[in-house]
Amino acid sequence: MRRDRAALAFVLIACNIAFDAEAVAQSQSPDEALWHQIEAARKAPVSTQPYDDWFVAQRAACESLAQRLRTYLTLYPGGPHRDEAATLELQSLFDIGCLSDGKLSELRVRAEEHLRSPLSPVCEQEAAYWLMICRRRDRAATTPPAALPLELLDVNLADEYHSYVMAYPAARRTPRLATLVLDAALARDDPAAMREMANLLEMHFPSHANTAYCRGSVRRFEQVGRQFEYSMSTIAHGRQDGKTLRGRPIVIVVWLAQEDRNVRSAIATTRPSGYRERELALRDLVAFAREHPLVSIVGVPIADSVSAVREATTAAGIDWPQHFDERGWAGEFVRHWGVRTAPFVFVIDAKGVLRAATDGAGWRAAANEAAAP
Repeated sequence: MRRDRAALAFVLIACNIAFDAEAVAQSQSPDEALWHQIEAARKAPVSTQPYDDWFVAQRAACESLAQRLRTYLTLYPGGPHRDEAATLELQSLFDIGCLSDGKLSELRVRAEEHLRSPLSPVCEQEAAYWLMICRRRDRAATTPPAALPLELLDVNLADEYHSYVMAYPAARRTPRLATLVLDAALARDDPAAMREMANLLEMHFPSHANTAYCRGSVRRFEQVGRQFEYSMSTIAHGRQDGKTLRGRPIVIVVWLAQEDRNVRSAIATTRPSGYRERELALRDLVAFAREHPLVSIVGVPIADSVSAVREATTAAGIDWPQHFDERGWAGEFVRHWGVRTAPFVFVIDAKGVLRAATDGAGWRAAANEAAAP
């Protein structure tokens, strides 16, 4: 009897679920029903076995998705999912080109259509971005990489990004592109271009993480050659600040005491070149500290716990004071000075003047000069 009741209950529940699903489908407007199909197509898994079939299956899935998205935009140009549909369609066309012969002719045609008759500002911004990508791909296909110096290619790319962010300052891609433009300006010591990008992001993306980084980068660049004031608490050496240490050179080192958990296993097995470079740079800093005992060195470790910092300092043979606020890359010091790489070194001379702030090998010459009697 109990089994019969359980079976009956299961049948009734199944009927109710089917009825509810049918009722929802009937209650949807045509545009929402189509968008529901698009969402399902986006989430549909693509078979990866055998591996050789993956590209064919993925390309077919992208083609189907792009067609559905174009249908949505054709039938419902003012629909509630218009901007997302246009964004996804252009991305899908890019994926199709990459999964085929690498040519982006279909993407170019569609982006030009969007740019001629944009359905919204977002559609125009996305079309302009993808046309820029198409132009870069065309030049890469026709110009051998060795034909031009890498620096010149970087300058050209920075110029294109600059044109885009000035034309579309509120576009969703602007924070990343403006940051790349600022980094290029920093590399060529162009403070005016740096300030332009920082001010643009401040106006349109005041709370964005890239805005904070750009502000810090400009602040750091402008501080070189000026008095460098700082004050920070350390784990086991009390409070450190520039005034109490005035009269002796100071080196502040932002260093990676703990890798992100997503890359720890990869580093343990492959030890990639980036890891080796950081390791060698840290060894050089440790050697410098031993060679110059009159130089005060303060570490700003990037880690998620005090125990991780202590373990890393012991392993590296570091005995400098460590300023640790448990916030990692969101810490006050690294955010204020726009630091995103490690190790990053600030060199302050005995008079309290910042002589260098760099993630490259340039810190060594500046530190040796500051340490000279």
